[in-house]
Amino acid sequence: MGWRVVESRTAFENSLLLLRDLALNPPNGEPSHCTYVERGPAVMVLPVTHQGEIVMMRQFRFPVDEWCLELPMGTAVETPGKPLHAVVAEELEADIGGSFDALEEVGSFYTSPALSDESCHVFLAVGVSMRLAPPEARDDVRIVRKPVAEVVQLIRCGRLKHGPTALAILLCEPRLLELGFI
Repeated sequence: MGWRVVESRTAFENSLLLLRDLALNPPNGEPSHCTYVERGPAVMVLPVTHQGEIVMMRQFRFPVDEWCLELPMGTAVETPGKPLHAVVAEELEADIGGSFDALEEVGSFYTSPALSDESCHVFLAVGVSMRLAPPEARDDVRIVRKPVAEVVQLIRCGRLKHGPTALAILLCEPRLLELGFI
């Protein structure tokens, strides 16, 4: 697009993210500056059980001081070269103790393009089964099962506030209709 990076430096780095600081020369010639989080690709999975329920996580998110309903999601950065569907299977098992009969990629989106380079690849997992023992218990996470139509209604009335989860579910909505879950 004509933007040229004049200087790039790592401002901060830990196991979750890298904060990149750039000096830029845009097409109009006026020097510019950009700082963003480098995260790379991520996956988000919409798990639907045989009974037509979406399995979600209710997680406490400190920055907003609220419990948020979210789909299982994870980054693919730690496993370079691994196919995204394999990352999805690992995330589903780790986050909710689930496995699936069928998996399809539905689409992708940028989670927050003003702040991060993260692209989120959305998958629909159908025929999800849960193991008897839940995944490792944590004080800040609860597993929640809700009918598909109820979750879509939560989005439409503004009560499901986790933006990436809401968008992922709406991207899957046409396929959920085709499969008879709505």
